[in-house]
Amino acid sequence: MKKMNKFIAGFTLVELMVVVAIIGILATVAVPNFQKYQAKAKTSEAKLSLASIHTSETTFFSEWDTYATCLDAMGVMGPGRGYYWFGFNANVASLNTTAVAAGATACTSTTAYNLKPAQAITPSGGTAIASGDIIAAATVDSVGFTAAAAGRLKSGSPADVWTITASKTMANTAVGY
Repeated sequence: MKKMNKFIAGFTLVELMVVVAIIGILATVAVPNFQKYQAKAKTSEAKLSLASIHTSETTFFSEWDTYATCLDAMGVMGPGRGYYWFGFNANVASLNTTAVAAGATACTSTTAYNLKPAQAITPSGGTAIASGDIIAAATVDSVGFTAAAAGRLKSGSPADVWTITASKTMANTAVGY
Protein backbone atom coordinates (compact mmCIF):
# COMPACT_ATOMS: atom_id res chain seq x y z
CA MET A 1 0.00 0.00 0.00
CA LYS A 2 1.19 3.46 -0.90
CA LYS A 3 1.89 5.99 1.75
CA MET A 4 -0.04 9.30 1.36
CA ASN A 5 1.96 12.49 1.31
CA LYS A 6 0.66 14.84 3.98
CA PHE A 7 2.06 17.97 2.35
CA ILE A 8 0.68 18.74 -1.09
CA ALA A 9 2.08 21.88 -2.74
CA GLY A 10 -0.41 24.43 -4.06
CA PHE A 11 -2.80 27.22 -3.13
CA THR A 12 -6.26 26.96 -1.74
CA LEU A 13 -9.20 28.71 -3.33
CA VAL A 14 -9.46 31.08 -0.37
CA GLU A 15 -5.83 32.18 -0.77
CA LEU A 16 -6.36 32.83 -4.48
CA MET A 17 -9.52 34.87 -3.80
CA VAL A 18 -7.65 37.00 -1.23
CA VAL A 19 -4.96 37.77 -3.81
CA VAL A 20 -7.58 38.68 -6.45
CA ALA A 21 -9.34 40.97 -3.95
CA ILE A 22 -6.07 42.74 -3.11
CA ILE A 23 -5.28 43.26 -6.81
CA GLY A 24 -8.79 44.65 -7.37
CA ILE A 25 -8.39 47.15 -4.52
CA LEU A 26 -5.01 48.29 -5.84
CA ALA A 27 -6.44 48.71 -9.36
CA THR A 28 -9.35 50.87 -8.16
CA VAL A 29 -6.84 53.24 -6.58
CA ALA A 30 -4.19 53.18 -9.32
CA VAL A 31 -6.27 53.49 -12.52
CA PRO A 32 -7.86 56.92 -11.78
CA ASN A 33 -4.49 58.29 -10.69
CA PHE A 34 -2.90 56.98 -13.88
CA GLN A 35 -5.61 58.59 -16.03
CA LYS A 36 -5.13 61.93 -14.26
CA TYR A 37 -1.37 61.68 -14.79
CA GLN A 38 -1.93 60.99 -18.51
CA ALA A 39 -4.21 64.03 -18.83
CA LYS A 40 -1.65 66.25 -17.10
CA ALA A 41 1.00 64.99 -19.52
CA LYS A 42 -1.22 65.91 -22.50
CA THR A 43 -1.33 69.53 -21.29
CA SER A 44 2.27 69.93 -22.46
CA GLU A 45 0.86 70.23 -26.00
CA ALA A 46 -1.12 73.32 -24.97
CA LYS A 47 1.87 74.85 -23.21
CA LEU A 48 4.18 74.28 -26.18
CA SER A 49 1.66 75.63 -28.69
CA LEU A 50 1.05 78.76 -26.61
CA ALA A 51 4.79 79.32 -26.14
CA SER A 52 5.17 79.07 -29.92
CA ILE A 53 2.38 81.63 -30.43
CA HIS A 54 4.05 83.96 -27.91
CA THR A 55 7.37 83.74 -29.74
CA SER A 56 5.68 84.33 -33.10
CA GLU A 57 3.70 87.30 -31.74
CA THR A 58 6.85 88.88 -30.29
CA THR A 59 8.66 88.47 -33.61
CA PHE A 60 5.68 89.82 -35.56
CA PHE A 61 5.40 92.85 -33.24
CA SER A 62 9.11 93.68 -33.59
CA GLU A 63 8.75 93.70 -37.39
CA TRP A 64 5.31 95.28 -37.91
CA ASP A 65 4.77 97.27 -34.67
CA THR A 66 1.42 95.57 -34.11
CA TYR A 67 0.30 92.22 -32.77
CA ALA A 68 -1.05 89.71 -35.25
CA THR A 69 -4.53 88.30 -34.98
CA CYS A 70 -3.85 85.69 -37.62
CA LEU A 71 -1.87 82.58 -36.88
CA ASP A 72 -1.29 82.06 -40.61
CA ALA A 73 0.34 85.51 -40.92
CA MET A 74 2.75 84.59 -38.14
CA GLY A 75 3.57 81.21 -39.66
CA VAL A 76 2.20 79.21 -36.72
CA MET A 77 1.32 75.64 -37.65
CA GLY A 78 -0.89 73.33 -35.65
CA PRO A 79 0.26 70.09 -34.08
CA GLY A 80 0.14 66.95 -36.22
CA ARG A 81 -2.20 65.06 -33.90
CA GLY A 82 -3.31 67.09 -30.99
CA TYR A 83 -5.77 67.37 -28.17
CA TYR A 84 -6.21 71.16 -28.20
CA TRP A 85 -7.58 73.96 -30.36
CA PHE A 86 -5.58 77.14 -30.03
CA GLY A 87 -5.87 80.68 -31.33
CA PHE A 88 -7.45 84.09 -30.75
CA ASN A 89 -10.85 85.67 -30.46
CA ALA A 90 -10.42 87.81 -33.53
CA ASN A 91 -12.62 88.34 -36.56
CA VAL A 92 -10.47 87.45 -39.56
CA ALA A 93 -12.33 89.87 -41.85
CA SER A 94 -10.42 92.81 -40.35
CA LEU A 95 -7.07 91.28 -39.53
CA ASN A 96 -3.89 93.35 -39.44
CA THR A 97 -4.88 95.80 -42.17
CA THR A 98 -1.86 98.01 -41.39
CA ALA A 99 0.64 95.17 -41.36
CA VAL A 100 -0.81 93.53 -44.47
CA ALA A 101 -0.72 96.86 -46.30
CA ALA A 102 2.93 97.15 -45.29
CA GLY A 103 3.72 93.73 -46.73
CA ALA A 104 2.84 91.16 -44.07
CA THR A 105 1.26 87.89 -45.14
CA ALA A 106 -2.53 88.12 -45.34
CA CYS A 107 -4.59 85.72 -43.29
CA THR A 108 -5.92 82.79 -45.29
CA SER A 109 -8.27 81.54 -42.59
CA THR A 110 -11.94 81.65 -43.52
CA THR A 111 -13.34 80.81 -40.10
CA ALA A 112 -15.08 83.33 -37.86
CA TYR A 113 -12.23 82.98 -35.39
CA ASN A 114 -8.63 82.28 -36.21
CA LEU A 115 -8.17 78.87 -34.63
CA LYS A 116 -5.88 75.99 -35.37
CA PRO A 117 -7.91 72.83 -34.74
CA ALA A 118 -6.41 69.60 -33.52
CA GLN A 119 -7.18 66.49 -35.53
CA ALA A 120 -8.16 64.29 -32.59
CA ILE A 121 -9.95 66.50 -30.11
CA THR A 122 -12.97 64.36 -29.27
CA PRO A 123 -12.29 61.58 -26.78
CA SER A 124 -14.18 58.33 -27.22
CA GLY A 125 -17.80 59.05 -26.36
CA GLY A 126 -16.93 62.61 -25.40
CA THR A 127 -17.93 66.08 -26.48
CA ALA A 128 -15.86 67.95 -29.06
CA ILE A 129 -14.16 71.25 -28.34
CA ALA A 130 -15.67 74.22 -30.16
CA SER A 131 -14.45 77.74 -30.81
CA GLY A 132 -16.64 78.95 -27.94
CA ASP A 133 -14.25 77.30 -25.48
CA ILE A 134 -11.53 79.70 -26.65
CA ILE A 135 -13.51 82.84 -27.51
CA ALA A 136 -13.98 84.11 -23.96
CA ALA A 137 -10.32 83.72 -23.06
CA ALA A 138 -8.38 84.95 -26.11
CA THR A 139 -8.04 88.52 -27.37
CA VAL A 140 -5.69 90.65 -29.46
CA ASP A 141 -5.36 94.43 -29.67
CA SER A 142 -2.63 96.98 -30.42
CA VAL A 143 -1.10 96.85 -26.92
CA GLY A 144 -1.20 93.14 -26.13
CA PHE A 145 -2.71 89.77 -26.72
CA THR A 146 -4.00 86.70 -24.94
CA ALA A 147 -3.86 83.44 -26.86
CA ALA A 148 -5.76 80.40 -25.64
CA ALA A 149 -5.74 76.64 -26.06
CA ALA A 150 -8.74 74.45 -25.21
CA GLY A 151 -9.00 70.69 -25.19
CA ARG A 152 -11.22 67.97 -23.79
CA LEU A 153 -8.89 65.32 -22.44
CA LYS A 154 -11.35 62.63 -21.37
CA SER A 155 -14.99 61.77 -21.82
CA GLY A 156 -17.40 63.75 -19.71
CA SER A 157 -14.78 66.22 -18.54
CA PRO A 158 -15.07 69.99 -19.02
CA ALA A 159 -12.78 71.81 -21.41
CA ASP A 160 -9.20 72.28 -20.24
CA VAL A 161 -8.28 75.89 -21.13
CA TRP A 162 -4.82 77.44 -21.02
CA THR A 163 -3.91 81.06 -21.83
CA ILE A 164 -0.74 83.05 -22.42
CA THR A 165 -0.43 86.84 -22.48
CA ALA A 166 1.98 89.26 -24.13
CA SER A 167 3.92 89.39 -20.85
CA LYS A 168 4.35 85.59 -21.11
CA THR A 169 2.04 84.83 -18.20
CA MET A 170 0.65 81.35 -18.70
CA ALA A 171 -2.40 80.21 -16.74
CA ASN A 172 -4.70 77.20 -16.60
CA THR A 173 -7.99 79.11 -16.56
CA ALA A 174 -10.24 76.04 -16.63
CA VAL A 175 -8.90 72.71 -15.39
CA GLY A 176 -10.51 69.94 -17.39
CA TYR A 177 -8.95 66.74 -16.07
